[in-house]
Order: sequence, then C-alpha cells, then structure tokens
Amino acid sequence: MTSDPRSENLKHLRNVIIPETLKFMGNTTAKPKRLVLLPLPDKEFDPTEAALAWSVLVNYGYEVRFATENGNVAVGDMAILKNEGLSLAAKVIFSTLGLTVVDEFIQKAYADMTKDKHFLKPITWRSINVEDYDGLYCAGGHAPGMKQYLGSEELQQKVSKFWALDRPVAAICHGVLLVARSKLLQDHSKSVLTGKRVTCLTNVQENTAYYATYLILGNMFRTYNETTQNEVTRLMYNAKTKEEADRQDEAHQLFDAGFLAPKKDWDVRNEFIIEDGRFLSGRWPGDTLLLAHRFAQKLSLFKRK
Repeated sequence: MTSDPRSENLKHLRNVIIPETLKFMGNTTAKPKRLVLLPLPDKEFDPTEAALAWSVLVNYGYEVRFATENGNVAVGDMAILKNEGLSLAAKVIFSTLGLTVVDEFIQKAYADMTKDKHFLKPITWRSINVEDYDGLYCAGGHAPGMKQYLGSEELQQKVSKFWALDRPVAAICHGVLLVARSKLLQDHSKSVLTGKRVTCLTNVQENTAYYATYLILGNMFRTYNETTQNEVTRLMYNAKTKEEADRQDEAHQLFDAGFLAPKKDWDVRNEFIIEDGRFLSGRWPGDTLLLAHRFAQKLSLFKRK
C-alpha cells in the first residue's frame, strides 16, 4: 500500500520543516552573504508577501534586489494596506474577512522596505542577469496591476533561466503562477513545475474572497477567469483542460491545498508551505513568515556550483 503524498507533505511540514526552521530562527551565528532577486509589478503587489519576506531576508544579512518592468518604483496594494479607494461598505467587508493588513509589524516592514535604496532604484526585468543571484523570491497579489508581472513573457524567460541554474526559488500565492507559466529551457512545452510538489492560492481561498466581495467589488479578487489553483495545476501536468489536470492530480497528487486553520498570530507553526528540493511554495499572506524563514535557511545552505 502506497502512502498518501499529501499526508506525507503534512508530516514533512510538522516533523522536519517547522522544527528545522525554528532552530534556524534561533541560531544567532552569522549567516553567509546571499543576493536575492525580488521582481515586482509597478503596482498592487501583496504588501505582506513582499515586505514581510524582505524583512526576514535582510535581517539575516542577505541583500535583496528589486526589479520592475521599466525600472519604476513599485507600489503595493493600497486597498489592502490602507483601505485606499474603498467605499465604506467595502471597508466593512475587508475588515470582516480579515483582508486589511492590521498587523503593525507588517505595516512597518512595508514602510521600511519602501525606504530601502534598492527598492527605490529597481533594475529592469530586461537587465536581470540571473547568474548574479543566489535565490529568487516571487511574491503574489490578486489586483489587476499584477497582470503586468504575471503575464510578462520577458519575466517568465528570466524565471526559466534562473530555474535552470538549480538555485533556491520561493513563490507564494499568485507568485506560484508566474513560476508555473515559465517553461523548461530544455522543453518549452512544459512548465518548470512539471513533476514538482506545489501549493498556491487555493480555490477555497480565492472563491471565498471573490464571492464574498463580488456584489460590491466585482472581480477584484478574481485576477483571471481561471482560478490560480486550476491554472497552476493544469500547467504542472501540461494538461489542456481542468478535467484532465484533475484526473492527473487524483493519480499523482502533486498539488496540495494544505489545511484550513484560523490565523491567530504570526507564528510559523500556524502556517503551511510545500518544500520540494530547492523549490518552496506557499498559499497566501498567512504563510509568508514560514516561507521566508525556510527560504532563508535554504539560501544559507546553498553553495554556487
């Protein structure tokens, strides 16, 4: 009898990833210098997924470089961060569903990140030399501005080239979609995530936010007609339809939606990520802390070939 891959994912999370990450977080010895690439759209990226990860990485002594399409300074999703542009009814919905960033640590991390000299002078996607970087971190976000980043063939090509270097890659939420849309250099018909164990923004998470806000906010929480999970899964299996991807996943169970748990505080033990070798993936802002620390740990162990 073969074991359930999703059960094994959870065992690995609880028995390996979290204990090792907590030990790493408590290790005060100096971490080696590492250079991380964090590409962004011009606007509306998720503030938590970018800024909290940035804060973790720089606190380990790593250097984070930012890249936008034309070198413009990026701006996060202000609707989530500050409720900007929202009606009173929308603000009530955001508060009720916990969509607004209320944590002071996240607010400070975003404020600090936007003062960082590299954030204020991002390089262009075109000028990215992937060999310069030890790690690649792909943040997510649901708002329309994310389409510039998620749909860029130029950026996807950079991700593909970085993937071929066999260096650590972390992606969260819609950021996993950017990676999934990137093709293997040796076979452009296949996603770099072919055969990998993966998670991302799940159908339950995306549909809950979408249907709870649709009457007032329309498609704000539906970036594309196809949900993030459905497209990521379809690309992972090189499937033409959702039905074909579902059949493949039923057999191989490479996609894992994780567990549903209330978010009480920022504690890595409450979070869910998938680790498959040097690739790490998370689902939503609530998984960012664990993902960032585990990514930092991967980077500390990584040695360029």
